[in-house]
Amino acid sequence: MKELSTYMTRQLAVRVAVVVILIAVVAPFVIYAVPQVIGANHSYVVLTASMSPAIETGDVVIVSETDPEAVEAGDVITYVRGENEPPVTHRVVEITTEDGQTSYVTQGDANSDPDSGAVPADNLIGAVVLVIPWIGYVIQFINTPTGFALFVLIPIGLLVISEAWTLLAPALRDTQTEPEEG
Repeated sequence: MKELSTYMTRQLAVRVAVVVILIAVVAPFVIYAVPQVIGANHSYVVLTASMSPAIETGDVVIVSETDPEAVEAGDVITYVRGENEPPVTHRVVEITTEDGQTSYVTQGDANSDPDSGAVPADNLIGAVVLVIPWIGYVIQFINTPTGFALFVLIPIGLLVISEAWTLLAPALRDTQTEPEEG
């Protein structure tokens, strides 16, 4: 009886460990896909090393919309430079106000000089509230045809096969075990 109890305890421990690992693996992707689950608004894959070492290429930044007046020097913000340009995530090094318009002088941590041209407050997307390391590489890979096949099409195919097997296996067993008449 003690062996059964030990076996059941191990089984429970393994199941709990599997659930914890699954949550740890899946949670960052859920946060990237739906940043609202943590109260943020946007998520972006970092494409350059301009914010290294604080934010590396392949990291994901989670951005929360912020009141432009709440931004302070030292904050890491995400903003747009212009139409059809990707968002930029850099640190605010200075805040200026000219003719009642607030602007931010920004600089990547890895850059020796501030960015050219101040960022108008209207271009602010928000402040970075969370950095998730490395998952940007996976997200970029999933956006390729090979990655889409590996992470989306193949798992869906395996799920369909598994479900078909679950539905058809009892019927196949019944036809094999039926006694012959005669």
